[in-house]
Amino acid sequence: MSISYRNKFKVEQTKISHKTKHGTQIKLAKIEMIQALACYIIALLCIIGGVTLIIMGAAGVIEVGVELKGMKATLLNLSPGAFLFSVGMGVAWLGRYRFEHIQ
Repeated sequence: MSISYRNKFKVEQTKISHKTKHGTQIKLAKIEMIQALACYIIALLCIIGGVTLIIMGAAGVIEVGVELKGMKATLLNLSPGAFLFSVGMGVAWLGRYRFEHIQ
């Protein structure tokens, strides 16, 4: 059984031809690795900070909402620790990187 994913959600991806110079490919890979590592470090700090706030019992509410023409919708209503943890997970998800060779 084969499943086709036509509208697959792709985060960040570089497609590079195999004909590109080897030195250029190495430089691109290094730059993208540094970018991904920076995102992971930021995500780790947010996650550790969020867990710390949850363990310490930080009270309060962070509301993220949208207001348009008199209508108001609350998207998130979280404690500071849970919010920071969620931000860290989002940064980790969006910071991942894939490097792909194409023909």
